[in-house]
Amino acid sequence: MLAGCYRYEQRFTPMTEADCPPEPPPLEFIRLVPDSGRPNGMHGRVMAETQPGAGLLPIPAVQVFVTDLRRGTHTDSVGRFRLDSLPPGRHLVETRRIGFKTRRDSITISDTAGVILEVALRPMPLDGCPFGGILERRRVWRWPWQ
Repeated sequence: MLAGCYRYEQRFTPMTEADCPPEPPPLEFIRLVPDSGRPNGMHGRVMAETQPGAGLLPIPAVQVFVTDLRRGTHTDSVGRFRLDSLPPGRHLVETRRIGFKTRRDSITISDTAGVILEVALRPMPLDGCPFGGILERRRVWRWPWQ
């Protein structure tokens, strides 16, 4: 009598744009307010909606970086940051953290007023579309000669 057996087959299918869920509406915002109390400086906070419906929460350990000056800082445990002694003029500011989309904004600092900067970042899933694929594993009956 011949005996058959089960074996497992695996198939990996890369994801396409059609497999990805629709992109959520942007929650990104930026609010710039002149601050005459701190000339040549920038301070503010960074927030994001980390869970749907939870509202905006402060994000710690976000890098706030002035690219043209090669100067930066990180947010504290309540999402606040501060950079002093910035030269007057227009500067490009990047806010970035793993798990969130990097944001680039232009600010202008004058001799008489600094900037209060409030930024919201959009979460970017590390294991979501379009980086992954679908792994299908199934048990299949096979005869020994197949």
